[in-house]
Amino acid sequence: MADLIVRTGANGATLTRIVDRLVSVAAVYREVDAVDRRKVRVYLSTRGRALHRRLASVVREHERIFLEGNHLPEAALVRR
Repeated sequence: MADLIVRTGANGATLTRIVDRLVSVAAVYREVDAVDRRKVRVYLSTRGRALHRRLASVVREHERIFLEGNHLPEAALVRR
């Protein structure tokens, strides 16, 4: 979860609500880390992978339209 917070820029409470919702629709599942039980790992389920495949092209198309309309380089969307 900590890695997802860093990668998404979302705060912990928001990310927990998002992951809870994804768990409720069986798109992801959580497991406690076998080595460090304080860590919770989140994995895409089979259903989550299928959802990602369906949505990824839609997201890419919206990004393309956004970038063309704003004349921004694609690198402007990359969070560092």
